[in-house]
Amino acid sequence: MKSSARKNVIAVLLMILCYVIPIRGKHSKSEAAAAARPNFVILITDDERYDDFTSQFMPKTMRWLADQGLTFNRAYDTTPVCAPSRASIFTGLMAQHHGVLRNGMKLQNTNYEASPKFTKILKENGYFNGMIGKYLNQWDGVPRPGEFDYWVGLAKGGTPRDWYNFKVNINGRWTNIQDEYITDFFLDKANEFLDKAKESKKPFLLYFATTAPHDPATPAKRHENLYAGLPDYRPPSYYEKDLTDKPLWVQHLPWITYGPDGKPDPTVDLVNDTDRARLDEVRSLAAVDEAFNAIFQRLEDEGVLDNTFVLFISDNGHMRGEHWLHSKKIAYEESIHVPMAVRYPPLTQRGGNKTDAIVANIDIAPTIYQVAAITSPPKMDGISLVPVLKEKNGRIRNQLFLEGWPDDHSGGPCSPPWKAIRDDRYIYVEYISNVGARSPCIFDRPDTPELYDRLSDRYQLQNASTDPHYSIIKDGLKKQLDQFSIPKAPAAYPTH
Repeated sequence: MKSSARKNVIAVLLMILCYVIPIRGKHSKSEAAAAARPNFVILITDDERYDDFTSQFMPKTMRWLADQGLTFNRAYDTTPVCAPSRASIFTGLMAQHHGVLRNGMKLQNTNYEASPKFTKILKENGYFNGMIGKYLNQWDGVPRPGEFDYWVGLAKGGTPRDWYNFKVNINGRWTNIQDEYITDFFLDKANEFLDKAKESKKPFLLYFATTAPHDPATPAKRHENLYAGLPDYRPPSYYEKDLTDKPLWVQHLPWITYGPDGKPDPTVDLVNDTDRARLDEVRSLAAVDEAFNAIFQRLEDEGVLDNTFVLFISDNGHMRGEHWLHSKKIAYEESIHVPMAVRYPPLTQRGGNKTDAIVANIDIAPTIYQVAAITSPPKMDGISLVPVLKEKNGRIRNQLFLEGWPDDHSGGPCSPPWKAIRDDRYIYVEYISNVGARSPCIFDRPDTPELYDRLSDRYQLQNASTDPHYSIIKDGLKKQLDQFSIPKAPAAYPTH
């Protein structure tokens, strides 16, 4: 090759390298960030219904999660009450396996402490963990050093009646908080935790659990007059007129009143109380929306948001007069259906999408293990959400089993234990005798089962369990449900 030609080739190669080297450097930085161990932020509300996670009531959170992540249209809690649901979140187990069946159960009387939890396993794998807010009902509020490095827990793990004056345990020291709104206080502590997490130079887990919108659902003073013109909530199931298709425990609810025609008819006071409770609940979510937004904004400002797996969920839903009910613990859609969304760009690059995949609270723990690249416990009832997050039409199950246990003294309707199966279209519920149980609510025989076709009966107005047109459907669901037996005593982990 002639000298001039060689020089021309070298010049061209140098020009190419001038462009290639910066590009390679940029990719290397991106690859390094992607390879970094992810952080985790679990945002959990208390008793928030799936239909309250909207741009009307939580606009800031919606922008971060719904617009930039993946929203789950069919997310459920397998046991729709606070403590069992939260125990399932931590363990990935159904209530019958971790043993926390009701809010009133002492953890030492269950299998919960012996069950592997993602909090403990993350900490053992080098994570810096923080818990702020509500842990589990009946937990005495003191720190759990085997799981968390930073702790702000409510006394008895429950919800205080006064949201401006309350007692918390801050890293082992009991403190009376005065004249500070509870959600704002939790946000201050979340920022303190994030400061410490940054100092630790470790990947972190923030478990941020609000009291809102649980009763008494006290709004922040700045939000007391929000939604003054909010339209009334009046679905067809709202204090429905015909309960003859429902099981006896519903037909015999002690607060049912009757009109001149002999049909169920709510009093004006009952309707007003229901409307007032709804207003307080959505107003209390305004401060939660602000707090969630502040956490997102800080993570983005510090450049760690895109390497942080953020999951939002409510522990359970609750009823607002549907079928004359105002509580949770039961298998109706408003009780078992929860809001849920995930933002994690390595998996949710198609931000702003929704999925109809059937998912549940028990799926959170196995998802965290997979995202963190940590070996999961050998037995879990939940399934990792990663296939749903990665694939446009990803699914992890065709049906979901749910369960409810005998009521105790924690309030709500006196309802029998139940087991249920929910698929894309139907829900089938069976009630169980609990003779011999230590409960003020004893049912000496199984109650009428319930079957609802959610495609044609969205509001669960017509129990199809005795309809001959649905006999094949019912038999098929019953056969599957029979394989999911509720033991008389909690099974020891991991025997499912």
